Amino acid sequence: MQRPRASIAQPLLIDNLIHLPIGPPSQTPARDLLTPDEVAELLRVSKTSVYRLVERRAIRFYRVCGLLRFAREDVHAYLGAGRVEPMGT
Repeated sequence: MQRPRASIAQPLLIDNLIHLPIGPPSQTPARDLLTPDEVAELLRVSKTSVYRLVERRAIRFYRVCGLLRFAREDVHAYLGAGRVEPMGT
């Protein structure tokens, strides 16, 4: 018995939604939103550390259907804010 073929219109519709901006204030496309696992990998810390950052409100985040998501630009801003410049000699 053959499986029913997937509709071609569905992936196109979903693909179009991915490229829509979320809206003010960030205008971040959904494809640029990262999961806690991806942020942990990017920062090279544990997932627990990412949740601690969220708990302390040390990093900007979104809640999408109850799930945590992070704009890539906000993760980079968090990294930049923690940068320590060398002392002049």
